Amino acid sequence: MDFLNLRRSTARPIRQVVEVSGRRESTYSVISSAEKANDERIQCCICIFNEKTVFLRPCNHICLCEGCFRAVMNEDLPRCPICRATIESHINVFL
Repeated sequence: MDFLNLRRSTARPIRQVVEVSGRRESTYSVISSAEKANDERIQCCICIFNEKTVFLRPCNHICLCEGCFRAVMNEDLPRCPICRATIESHINVFL
């Protein structure tokens, strides 16, 4: 009987550690997903490296960094990479 009680008393803390560890991993997963979503929200849609800094008109998309915007504007007919609308003007922004 003493062995059984000892086994139960040690198993309970082990289960609690496993349960807490699982919650921590779940929390890290949620944080990682949120960080990835935030990075995608502010990254240029072309180079996926620099921050978006150009507000395109008339479509109102903010999707390009300054360098990629210059490259798009060098094309014969500059178009928004999101909706393909012709770019008529732009505004530099800082998110």
